[in-house]
Amino acid sequence: MRQFAIALLVASAVQMCGSARAEQALVDFAGYNTGGAEVRTLGWEFTLSQSVVVTHLGLWDYGADGLNHSHLVTIWSTGTVKTRLVEGTVPSGGAPGSAWRWVTVTPTTLAPGTYRIGAVYPIGGANPDPSVHDRIAGFADTVTTSGPVAYVRNVYVNSTNYPSSTFAPEEKGYFGPNFQFQNLVPEPGLVQLPVLIVLSGASLWFRRRQR
Repeated sequence: MRQFAIALLVASAVQMCGSARAEQALVDFAGYNTGGAEVRTLGWEFTLSQSVVVTHLGLWDYGADGLNHSHLVTIWSTGTVKTRLVEGTVPSGGAPGSAWRWVTVTPTTLAPGTYRIGAVYPIGGANPDPSVHDRIAGFADTVTTSGPVAYVRNVYVNSTNYPSSTFAPEEKGYFGPNFQFQNLVPEPGLVQLPVLIVLSGASLWFRRRQR
């Protein structure tokens, strides 16, 4: 009985350590312009300072009124071989009120390093009609990312392939694509809390047994 009770406490602690809250990689961008694209892949390069698990891919919804088209979103490696590491299609539509549209993907671990995320914009143009085409943001003044994610530069290509080019590296863009992730390294508080629960529970159990 004693072993069973301790096992339950340990299992609870492990579960609490393993359940991480998903974070949004691209948190905010301000002072931007919007435009369109004609069959282009647009996005941004980023670095990771620690390993993360990607759980969702997303796309910015200008006007927060639903997407006019579905968009393929991909995270690539940036080494000699450009590998599609995570991929998903964000569907068109969506209930009004949300600036981001998300699709669940197979949880994928990304190690510390440099990556590029891009979204395919099938139609658009220099001055797209927002009621028909989905806009993308660029030339932002500030960019805010979350946790181990650090923005590097804008990237694009005039096709649906790996976004190999950069337009004026100092210009912040293209937003666009986004992703959600979970940290593999839990925050100190998340580690300490389950341990304290186990110790407290075990102490209480032993005190009751001694009475």
